[in-house]
Amino acid sequence: MESRSRRHSRITLGNALGYAMGDIYGGGGPTLAGTYLAVFWTHFCGFDISTAQGIIGGAVVVSAVCAILFGLLSERFYLYRLGRRFTLDQRGDLMLLDEIDRLRAGGSKADVEPEVKTVVERLTGIPYERCWRE
Repeated sequence: MESRSRRHSRITLGNALGYAMGDIYGGGGPTLAGTYLAVFWTHFCGFDISTAQGIIGGAVVVSAVCAILFGLLSERFYLYRLGRRFTLDQRGDLMLLDEIDRLRAGGSKADVEPEVKTVVERLTGIPYERCWRE
């Protein structure tokens, strides 16, 4: 069976345009907000344009630095004690979804497999029996 990534490995013009359409607002939103703030601060707050643009430029720099720091933190989150607590991987995710489907279909909590019970308790931090309503 052919893997999903091999079937969709080629990016077509339609795909490229679709990705580009998603960034139209991403590039224009901050520009519109910055323009509005500059107009507001100059007309209603009495700032001169260089002060207003300096505040906006400073905010962009702070945002860029924070993006780098938070990106590094999120990449390395698993190295910290708190990050090791959150261990949801694809296998655990599928086990949890299958258990939810089993219980919704009328399955009993008493019939849970020990491995599924362990995964649910590890992810939620509470006993399996308290995770689900009767």
